[in-house]
Amino acid sequence: MLTTKKNELHIINSFNDLMKDTKEKQKIEKMVKEYSYDFFMGKLEGSSDLDMLEELSSNYQKYAFVIARYIFNQIKEENCEIEEYYDGSYDRNGFQITKTRKIFKRDSFGKDFANSLEEELINLVVENYFKNLNKALEKHNFDIKIQKLKDKQEKDNIAKKQEEIEDIIANEVKETYKYYIEHREDKVDILYNFKYNQEVIDSMFARVISKVKNDLCITIHKKDIESKMNKEIKRFVKFKELEDDEDDEDDKIPMGWKAFAITKIINKLFK
Repeated sequence: MLTTKKNELHIINSFNDLMKDTKEKQKIEKMVKEYSYDFFMGKLEGSSDLDMLEELSSNYQKYAFVIARYIFNQIKEENCEIEEYYDGSYDRNGFQITKTRKIFKRDSFGKDFANSLEEELINLVVENYFKNLNKALEKHNFDIKIQKLKDKQEKDNIAKKQEEIEDIIANEVKETYKYYIEHREDKVDILYNFKYNQEVIDSMFARVISKVKNDLCITIHKKDIESKMNKEIKRFVKFKELEDDEDDEDDKIPMGWKAFAITKIINKLFK
């Protein structure tokens, strides 16, 4: 990354020395800008935007350090050499253990450069930090506007196809009832499940949503049809229960009386 030549005796002792090189200054400023933005977008992705924006704002020093440390490591990685050192540890045979670490190249950087780099990078990141925070907030507000437009478009589409959706709901309730009847389920049990079995009810919702998408090319959610669906289920159950009541009343009338009543009606028709 750095353009300092090994055959030059000039040693970079501080961050300010490094930033005197126009090319290096542009590279570092670009890294700060790009990684800071990527860091913000990564934090906001898959989270509650407002909560995370508040978190990023309240803890800017913590996150500025994280960003600065990443850039510091990138610069170090591109300008390092391997150094052997001892930390006083020994192996099982009693021999001193040699370890290695990455350090800034001694022929290009002074011994205080690392401390200077980290401190000044944090200052540079903080300076850029709230610009990225404002960009993230602008993106959040823009996303909200787009979502509102999408929601409005969905509501308009649903309103235009209201009758078709209602037909799909009514047919679904009838077809579900028919399915259980054909599988020899007891009528009383079916109506009970229509009223109280959430699994059965949810399955009808899911099929209606799928049919609306496939037949009408409209994406809807449970909340969009919940009121109409629940009303249709209640209406259907009540209709079937009344149907049962009428059958029961018919069963209570003796066959002789039924025949007499029918005869009277026919006589009236031909008078």
